[in-house]
Parts: sequence; structure tokens; C-alpha cells
Amino acid sequence: MPFQPDLPGFSSPARPEPALSNALEAYPDVSATTICRHAKRIGRAGEHLVDSILTRYGDHILTAPEDEPFDRLVRRGDRHVTIQVKTSARAVDGFYKFSMKRGYAGSPKGIRSYGANDYDIAALVALPENVVLFSADRRESHRISLDQIQALRERPRASYLRALEEIGLIGPDEPEAAPPGPGSPAF
Repeated sequence: MPFQPDLPGFSSPARPEPALSNALEAYPDVSATTICRHAKRIGRAGEHLVDSILTRYGDHILTAPEDEPFDRLVRRGDRHVTIQVKTSARAVDGFYKFSMKRGYAGSPKGIRSYGANDYDIAALVALPENVVLFSADRRESHRISLDQIQALRERPRASYLRALEEIGLIGPDEPEAAPPGPGSPAF
């Protein structure tokens, strides 16, 4: 594009930021500022990882509208499971940490806790590791230790099946809900 000199009395347009692909090209080795600036994009990557795991094992997934308190709706036979996805972009002190809050500081409603019926299962994504821990535990915060990463890689669906069992969607005697093998963490 040819250079256009400024016209007298008019200010220059703001220079565009570098393309997103350039800003995140070295992920996860990027600054905290870059992670914050692109938090929505990183969160979306976490949601896509959850979709990938569930889809490859045959689950039917719907993306929830932005105003719902959950991110995904999964059809399991004649029932549905709501899943809230939380993504962590880096480990701190040996853990990927997750705060189970909704909203953001600049929104009209601010940051607030989830209600008891807002979602059924949390999908906790340690994005740099490409792993997901599913949990039916309704704590205000969760964490994944670096020691759990290998087991989550080896059995990406095991914690999902345990969470489904905890909310009563599958029984412990169903083949799909087989207990984890040796070396798997007790989630």
C-alpha cells in the first residue's frame, strides 16, 4: 500500500496492532500482558480442546450462547449435560489454577459466583499442556498439578467419565465408566 502523507488539520489514523497470529506465535512463552490482551482467544482455544476430546469419543456437542452460564451442552442419550470451560494459560508454583467465577471486572454485573444449577461439570483446560480435567466438584477454585499432566494425556476421557458418574448420568458398572488404570491420578 503506498504511503499517504497526513493532510493539514487531520490526525494520522492509529497504527494497527501486529496480527494476532504474530502476537501469540510463541505461545505459551509470551508475556502476561499478551495473555491478558488475548484472553478471549486463549479461552476459545480451551473450548476447542474440550470439543476435540468429547467429539473424538462420540459425544454430541452444542456451543451455548454467550449469555448462558455454561459454554457447552452435551447430549447423552435423552439427557443433557452443561459444561463450563475454564482455561489456564500457565502454571504457577507447580499448578494450573482455575477460579470458578463468571463475568469480568468491566461488565455491568462484574465478577460473581456461579449458581448451584448454572452448570453440571467444569472442564479445566491446562492449555500449554493440551489436557483437560473434568470435574463435578462445585468448588470456588480448582487446580491441576504438573504431576497429573501425564495421566490426563494418557486417558483424556477418564475424568469426564468419573464426572458423569458423580452427577448420576452413568453407573459405576457401565463399561464406559471403567475405573482408571494403574498410574492414573485420583481426581
